[in-house]
Amino acid sequence: MDLFDSDSNDEEVSFKINEGYAKNYEKWRKKEEKQKLLDRYGKQETSDSSSEEEEIRSTPQMDKDWLRAYAVVRFQQPRLYKEDTAKPISKKKEKAITLKDHERKFILEKGGIASDEESKKPQTSVGKSYYEEQEEIKKNLKDAIGDSSDSESNEEEDLLVKAHKTEEQKQQEENEYLEWLKGERESLGDPDAEAELAPLKQYWNDPSISEKEKVLRDYILNNGYMDQEESDSDSDDDTAKLHEGPDHDEEENFLKEADKYEYKYNFRHEEPGGDEIKSYPRIIETSVRTKDTRRAEKRKEKLERKRKEKEKIKDEIRLLQKLQMEEKMEKLETLRKIAHRPDLDYDLDADFDPDKHNEIMKKYFDDDYYEEDDADQKPTFDYDAAIDEEEGKHCSNGL
Repeated sequence: MDLFDSDSNDEEVSFKINEGYAKNYEKWRKKEEKQKLLDRYGKQETSDSSSEEEEIRSTPQMDKDWLRAYAVVRFQQPRLYKEDTAKPISKKKEKAITLKDHERKFILEKGGIASDEESKKPQTSVGKSYYEEQEEIKKNLKDAIGDSSDSESNEEEDLLVKAHKTEEQKQQEENEYLEWLKGERESLGDPDAEAELAPLKQYWNDPSISEKEKVLRDYILNNGYMDQEESDSDSDDDTAKLHEGPDHDEEENFLKEADKYEYKYNFRHEEPGGDEIKSYPRIIETSVRTKDTRRAEKRKEKLERKRKEKEKIKDEIRLLQKLQMEEKMEKLETLRKIAHRPDLDYDLDADFDPDKHNEIMKKYFDDDYYEEDDADQKPTFDYDAAIDEEEGKHCSNGL
C-alpha cells in the first residue's frame, strides 16, 4: 500500500522560482564583481577617444640644414672640431658680496671710520644695461636720419623690417640646392654653403661609388623620404634628368652577368662544388644525442603565463567598463521613469555644471511639463444645492 497515493492524486507538487530574488541576486553579483575590479584597477574611462600622433613634416630650410650638416659630418670637415664650438667656455661664478661682508671689510681696513675724502668723493656711475644701449643707438640713428615726427619715424622703422620669404621661394631654393648637387647648376650664390657641400657634390657625382651610396644619393636627391601625395609634381622630371644619357648601372650589371656566364661556360666540365669549401654545422639535427631544452621550455612557460595574466587583466578591465556602463544606463532609465520623460538625456559621469544643469531643467521640465501634471489632478465643479444637500444627509447618517 502506497502511503502517498492520496496526496499524489489530489494535487501535483511543483517548484516555483522567485523571480524578484533572482533579479536582485544578479544585481548583487554584478555589484560585488564591480567592487572587486574597482579595488584592483580603479575607475576606468569608457570612452574610445584616441589621440592621433602629430606628424613631423620637413621644410625646405630643414632639408638644406640637414644636407649641410651631413656633408660636415660625412667628410669630417675642420669646422666640426673647432674648440670654440666644441666646448662652451665656463666662467667661474663670482661670489656675491653681502652687506655683512662689506661692513666686516670696512671695519678691518678703516677701523669703522670713514675719511673726509671718501665721504666727499662722488659715487661712480653704473654702466648702462644692454637695453639702454640699444635704445640709445636707435635714438642716435633717428637723429642722424633727421626724422622728427612720429609718422616719419614709423616709416623709417618699416624700412628696417626683415623681409619674409614665401613658401615658393623656399621651395625654389631647395630645388637649387638639389640641382647643384646633381651637377645641373654652376653655383648656389652662397659661398659658405658651396664650401661645405663641395665634397659631397664631388663624391655623389663620382661614377665609381658603391651601390649603397647610389641608393642613398637617389633617395635624398629625389625626396624619397616624402609621401607620394606630398611630393612635388616636378619629382618625375628631376628623376628623368638625373638618368638622362647612358645608364652606367645597367651597363655594369650586364657586364657582371656576362662574366658569370662566361666563367660557368668555360669551367662546365669541372667537378661540381670544387670551388667551394665544405663546412658542417656545429649542431647536427640528425644526432641521436638528446637535447637539454628544459631552460628554454621554462622561459616559454613564463612568457605564456605572463601573456595569460595580461589577457586576464584586459578582460577584467573590459568587464569593469561594461558594468559601469550598465549601472549608468540603469540610473538614467530610473530618472526617465520618475520624470515621465523617455527622451531625457543626461551625462551622469560629467562634472556638475550649474549653467548646463539649468539648461537641461528648462529643456525637459518647462511650463508644458507642469501643465500636463495638473491635468491628472481632481477636477472641481460648480455648486449644486440638490447634490450638496443629498451628500450632507448621507454624511449625517454615517454613510
